[in-house]
Order: sequence, then C-alpha cells, then structure tokens
Amino acid sequence: LAEVEARNAARPRTILEKKTDLALFAAYIGADRDMRTIDRQEYRDYRNFIATLPPGTRRPKLGDNVRDWIGKDDTPRLAPASINKKLSNLSAFLKWCVEEGIVENNLAPKSIVQRESDRKKEIRTFTTDQLKLIFNAPIYTGCESHHFYKRPGSLVDRDSARFWLPLIALITGARLNEVAGLATTDVVEIKNHLCIWFKPNDYRGVKSVNGIRYVPVHTELLKIGFRQFWETRKKNGEQRLFPDVTSAETRQLSASFSQWFGRFLDSLGIHGKGQVFHSYRHVNVDVQNLASRDLILKNYLTGHSQNSTREIYGSKDPPVEELVAVVEAMTVPVDLSHLHLSPTDSQKKHRRDDHN
Repeated sequence: LAEVEARNAARPRTILEKKTDLALFAAYIGADRDMRTIDRQEYRDYRNFIATLPPGTRRPKLGDNVRDWIGKDDTPRLAPASINKKLSNLSAFLKWCVEEGIVENNLAPKSIVQRESDRKKEIRTFTTDQLKLIFNAPIYTGCESHHFYKRPGSLVDRDSARFWLPLIALITGARLNEVAGLATTDVVEIKNHLCIWFKPNDYRGVKSVNGIRYVPVHTELLKIGFRQFWETRKKNGEQRLFPDVTSAETRQLSASFSQWFGRFLDSLGIHGKGQVFHSYRHVNVDVQNLASRDLILKNYLTGHSQNSTREIYGSKDPPVEELVAVVEAMTVPVDLSHLHLSPTDSQKKHRRDDHN
C-alpha cells in the first residue's frame, strides 16, 4: 500500500478501504501469523466469516476479537458486492506477496457469486405526483431551519446541496456522486453556453471514461438561479460547488447525503421499493427519450457506454450547439416556476453578495 500511495496509483479513499480490509483479515487470522502457514481452507473460512458481518463494519483496533463481530440472525449482512470487494483487496495483497517471494501461491478464495437481483437492483422512476411532492416540500417552499427541514417556515436555503442536488440530477440525469463532487471550476462557458463538465477531480472520480462529458445547463436551472449560485461560490473562493456534502474518508463522498435523501423521501410518504436518488436519472432518461431520437447524443449526455460517439466525433466531444438542442428540447416533468428567481430577487442576491 505504501508503494501504491507513493505512485499516487489510487485515491485516498481507496487506500483507506484497502487498509481497513487488510486490517480485518490480519485481526481474523492473527497479526503475527506467518503468511506461509495459512492454507486454502483458512482463506475459505475467512470468506465465510465476512459474509456474516453486518454493513458498516469498522476498521479493527488493536486487541479486537473480530470473530465476535458476527451479525445476529435478524440483522442485515454485507451485500455480495461488498464481500467481493474485500476478497478482491485480499487477492491483490496476496498477488503482491507472491511477486515479493513471501508466499508461493495466491490462495485468495473466489468471489461470492451475486444473484441477478443483487447485481442490478430494480431502480424505479419517480411519478409526476411524487415529483410534485418533492419539489413542493418545505425545503423548496420554506422550512423552519436546516435541521427542521420538514417543518414549514420561511427558510429556503438556495446555497445548500439539499436544494440544488435533486434539481440538477432531475434536469441533467447525472449520478449523485457526480453532482455532489463538482468543483467550481467544473462549471464552464462554452460558446456562450453555461455547461457542467463532469470529469474526475480531487473530490471524486467518474464511473467510466464515458462519464467524462459536458452537459449544457437547461434554461430551467438558469431561471432558478444556478448561474448566480455558481458565481457566488467562485467569488467567495470556494473550491467545491457543494462543500456542505461531506462523508467519512472511507466512504463515498455522497454516502451521507444519500442516507439523508432516503429520510427525506420517507418524510414525504414516498416509500416505493427501488425509489432512491438515482430515480432522478431514470426520470431524465424518460424525458430525453420523448425529446429526441438521437441516441448518440442522449447517451453522451447521460454518460452511458457506447462506441458510436467516438466513431462519429473521434476524440472530440459533440458540438455544444447539438447538445444544447437536445437539452432544451426536454420538458421538465414537474412545474418548478415557484422556484424561479424574479429580477428583484436576483438583484437582492447580488447586493447581498457584494455586501458580504
């Protein structure tokens, strides 16, 4: 891991995850154990052990008896994907041990086979009525405070991630972590069109090379005040667009926000199975399908995997004018006019920023 860190070959969060997983293995097998004496059955026993652990298992401390951490019969277990990641990190470590001559063979156990339902949980879109509930909640119409966001009041916090992340996800179709980790420099002007450039930065990566794209900002977001919000962030010297989105170093940047969003949906009575923040992406894809038949541009805008874009445009991105045409053809599936900034509101905001 020290070699990986020295080469900057992995993100800090990834390094911490690997350290946590290897510390768990060391605590299970015995930190002073000679690696050459561990046989294949013991590795299999370790795989069976981690399959019994509850989600959120922390990094062991010195003296912890991790074998007592087995979850109770009625508690949730680690998902197959989480188990496989721990096994993958162990396998990578053992591969390094082989290369260094510490052990002869990589005896890491095979991954847990995932069921189809585990590999791809059904994500359901939001209905129009549910979108009305969400964007007419006190967060958007006035709440008592940041803490008491469920109670009606006079606060509409247009500088918060809670206000902007659902709006941006709905209208751009971007993934939660893509939006949560935006830097102020990721918003750019291209030929007089304000765009959001989704690309790896210091705060998060992107899912794949197809996720690197720029998306023109829809007129609806401009009416709500996205440009003013971004300009204020820049003027105040903020590096991140949403610095209020935080999470533990070992977790994905947007993990805590995702949990909060689940509680927010519950408060609105939206309990549908598979209805999560990612549902906004499904809404956006449906809207795009109604707005355009150009599959190549639609896939580019959502960051979906495809070869056709590169075949047509080579190493270049599609012309911004073509992307703007697709974006502006989309009809936002819920009335957001109550969030539009009036000219007076905009002037007041600029005067307040100047005063600050």
